[in-house]
Amino acid sequence: MCGIMSRNDSLNEFKPFDGMTIVLGGDFRQILLVVRKGTRQDIVDASINSSKIWAYFNVLRLTVNIRLDASLVPAEQKEIANFGNGEITVEIPEELLISDATNLLMSLTDFVYLDLNDNLGDPLFFQERGILAPTLDSVEHVNEYMMLLIPELWNSKSPVETKGGMSVMLMRNIDRANGLCNGTRLTVTHLGKSMIAATVITGKRAGTNVTPRFPNIKISKHLSEYSA
Repeated sequence: MCGIMSRNDSLNEFKPFDGMTIVLGGDFRQILLVVRKGTRQDIVDASINSSKIWAYFNVLRLTVNIRLDASLVPAEQKEIANFGNGEITVEIPEELLISDATNLLMSLTDFVYLDLNDNLGDPLFFQERGILAPTLDSVEHVNEYMMLLIPELWNSKSPVETKGGMSVMLMRNIDRANGLCNGTRLTVTHLGKSMIAATVITGKRAGTNVTPRFPNIKISKHLSEYSA
């Protein structure tokens, strides 16, 4: 597009994008760019608001959160919005704090998944429970520990690190009609050589048995700096 607008108006030659109006959309509180082997500063530097042309953009903020449940009263909607904007703090009740344990992860999992082995076949048990972690390293640490707690029901040769009866979460949209969307939680019921069978445990499709079809992923040796 370079040079197209400047043909009609020579003054556009000195403007970003030759004076053409460009609209960008996004939320910096959501997932940021992935810089391969990059540091925190590398990720910040790769963001559009670190570009030298960012000063030419007019930022318009969307203030209505359409994701809030319509059943919430206005006071609750405002509280959730303020929390998302970092304008309020949340005090965790004392009964939810673990302070006197020698093994914090063990105490946490025992608290959240009490009688785990007795409830492996109960989708409702996993639907009502979950452990949130602030970093991917913490997620992997918790997952590895939870894997040790769940007995292996069959000898799976799958490279996917999961077991039957384990709760998993989808990280992409696969089949919206059947409730297989980003954030959907499922319980693994069968592991095959090239497929995974599971039961949806959250949302309107809870209790539905599904066999998600994952698209083939092409692996290339030539990765850019923005490749995961």
